[in-house]
Amino acid sequence: MNKKVVIAVTIIALIAIIGYRVQLAIEGVDQRYNTEVHVHADFAVYMNGNKLDFSQTEYQSSVGQEKDEDVHLHDGDGKVVHRHAEGVTFAQFLKSIGYELTSDCFTTDTNEQYCTNASSTLAFYVNGNPADKTIYIPQEEDRILLTYGSADSDIKSQLASITDESCIHTGSCPERGVATAESCGLTCDVTLSNQKITLKEVVTFVFLNHY
Repeated sequence: MNKKVVIAVTIIALIAIIGYRVQLAIEGVDQRYNTEVHVHADFAVYMNGNKLDFSQTEYQSSVGQEKDEDVHLHDGDGKVVHRHAEGVTFAQFLKSIGYELTSDCFTTDTNEQYCTNASSTLAFYVNGNPADKTIYIPQEEDRILLTYGSADSDIKSQLASITDESCIHTGSCPERGVATAESCGLTCDVTLSNQKITLKEVVTFVFLNHY
């Protein structure tokens, strides 16, 4: 057989094999992602009436610099938390960005401490109702408030200030637009409304499962 023909047939065969394995990889990644947790919840934190800003870079996850692969913020959005695993609490999210939350105290990333005492209370609300701040696991489209202050704190205004943007990520309010592709690392390469598989995922899957 002509040498050129042999080379051409070999190349075609290799392309076919690679294409087949990539397809298997994509199907495998799709199947894995269909069962992966991806929950979004809006939140706000107020200390003595001052709202904390979590949109700053030091609180954000990005590709290769995930704060916590199970729960995080990204793309400069400090109002919506993304949960990617079962059983992950709001307290764990805060810990991942340098804060600590206990039943009585909230400690910031600069070691400022706010504890329940005779004049001020550390309170936690989910969708307008009091909840256990240390064990609560954010659910889809929750609106969460962590607040510290005196008895005359304007809780109603703080609750009203919590955004309701998580529905954009879940796709339940399409009239408000579609969320942009998320860029917090591999755990964010898929969203409920618009699945996206990266080349890195495909290549990783191919080598782990076919070689």
